[in-house]
Amino acid sequence: MEIGSLGNVVFSVSADKIQTIRDMTRQGSAGIQVHKRHLDVDLPEFVGTDLEGSTFSIRLSKHLGVSNPKNELDKLISYMQKGTPVYFVMGTERIGQYKWLIANYKVVYEHYDQKGTPVTMDVSITLKEYPKR
Repeated sequence: MEIGSLGNVVFSVSADKIQTIRDMTRQGSAGIQVHKRHLDVDLPEFVGTDLEGSTFSIRLSKHLGVSNPKNELDKLISYMQKGTPVYFVMGTERIGQYKWLIANYKVVYEHYDQKGTPVTMDVSITLKEYPKR
């Protein structure tokens, strides 16, 4: 059963395959400009919102039914290298108002097969909001 996606990387859970995200965080902040005033308290001014961000991890493992973990990782790396904005969906809801860019990733390789091919890896992803221009 599909539970979400990041572009063409699908998060799913079934009896045969588990490819889900974990430890997801989402953060946002207000843009506050502080104006100094002579002999008075500083005056804060709301000037908008900063870009939202999100982080999460994905375990890609043949032991969990992911047929080719490297291909899934390559999709994510390609999105980052090309600056491809993608939708981030969990359940039936898009996360955020806009598409997202992969700002960075980190891979921890855990298990390898007899040929040295990674079969289990944990991928940490950091996303930044990509507003319409």
